[in-house]
Amino acid sequence: MKITNEDALKKAIENHKSGNLEKAEFFYNGILRSDPNHPHANHNMGLIAFSTGKEEVSLSLFQTALKVDPSIEQFWSSYIRALLKLDRLEEAKSIIFQCKEVLKNNKKFIVKLERDFLAPIYNNLSFAMKTLGKLSDAINYANQAIKINPNLSEAYNNLGVALEE
Repeated sequence: MKITNEDALKKAIENHKSGNLEKAEFFYNGILRSDPNHPHANHNMGLIAFSTGKEEVSLSLFQTALKVDPSIEQFWSSYIRALLKLDRLEEAKSIIFQCKEVLKNNKKFIVKLERDFLAPIYNNLSFAMKTLGKLSDAINYANQAIKINPNLSEAYNNLGVALEE
């Protein structure tokens, strides 16, 4: 008996949530065989790939989900998280700015996106610039991180260290 993609997605998510990743993958792959661009199946397969240490594989799955439906916040968050895990800071920053443009009317998500992803990127860039001896860049990035998230204590630390040197 053939099941619909909608029913297969329900079964896949059910198995995914219960930790039965093999069975979840079976259902997601079934969906992708009939609809290779199915956004939720691509995204959720990306989540499985990411959680099993296959971050590079997850990127293409997240990209497909985003191309099909860029309106879903979780697709953006997952893609950015994978880029950050791979230390692709500049690419993550670029994707954040794309997301801000696409979801510009979703102010609440934009604030969360900046706080959770962009401020830490600026903080990491501040640390990298300080390490390279580029103190004015380090100060600039630390200030940007603090402006976005005044509660990011690491950014204050990076700023203080850069100013001290």
